[in-house]
Amino acid sequence: MKLDVFEICHKESEELISVGDVSLLNTSVQYVEEHPEQFLYIEASPFNEIKIDALVLEFDEAFKKPMALFGLKLQKKFGPAIQAYLKQELTEDAIFGAMFSGEDGLWEINLTLDGIKDYEPSQTIQQSIEAVYNFVDGLMKEVEVV
Repeated sequence: MKLDVFEICHKESEELISVGDVSLLNTSVQYVEEHPEQFLYIEASPFNEIKIDALVLEFDEAFKKPMALFGLKLQKKFGPAIQAYLKQELTEDAIFGAMFSGEDGLWEINLTLDGIKDYEPSQTIQQSIEAVYNFVDGLMKEVEVV
């Protein structure tokens, strides 16, 4: 998947540290654990197809796990279907949240990467992005059925 924006930012200030070097995509996703003060901000044209505005990968120090955070451009009425999909499709030990932001008009979703079935801690950042994409693609297919 070709990325349109790949940035490394400081968590506390949201200040841009650097425009991500695409070679970093082949680095283990454990990069976020090794740099807990940073987050990776990602935009990609294919995200539009599954209604993601942008994706953030970061390490959650409270849960000690890498997380994916993204905005999902769906109406509030899809809340029950979103919640049901998350509960059904994420692993038993997944940590996740979904909250509708009326101000932004989108669902703010966060989930531990290890909650996605078939996730491996050794996978690359690129593979993690694709895993989140595939997970949300499945969600969108499920919601369209509802």
